[in-house]
Amino acid sequence: MQQQVLERMLPQAEELAAADQAQLEVAVQRLEAAKAELASAQDTVDLISGMVHSSSTLLATIREQLQRQQVETEPAQVPSATVAENNARTRGRPAQLTVAGAIRALLRERGEATYGEITAYIQQVRPDVKIKNTSPELSRLVKRGELVRPRVGSYRLSGD
Repeated sequence: MQQQVLERMLPQAEELAAADQAQLEVAVQRLEAAKAELASAQDTVDLISGMVHSSSTLLATIREQLQRQQVETEPAQVPSATVAENNARTRGRPAQLTVAGAIRALLRERGEATYGEITAYIQQVRPDVKIKNTSPELSRLVKRGELVRPRVGSYRLSGD
């Protein structure tokens, strides 16, 4: 009698197994399609991310070039406070503005400046100074806590 029950159940179990197998195949196909769509979306994200990086770099370069040209075309002006500081230090003798003093004066006026803007300003107010001396001076001022670097290549007075 048990064999008869099992024989009646066999077609139902076969039908259930076939239906489950068909559902599995549909689910696998959907998963493969989703993986392909995800890979395509990731490729698009990677491509657009590269485009954003390139355009942002281009924009920053153009802005820096414009700022450099603006600094080069503006007449060099040493703030009167800096001149007064130098006169007090030299007791009225003609004195040249130090590189550190020129950097501080520029940053007092502008608030923030790039390395290129600072070197252009130093060339204007101290044409006798070699520009390669500007970088160590900036590093020394940062180390002493007088300047901060809010971004790579940009400087501002630490109190600002």
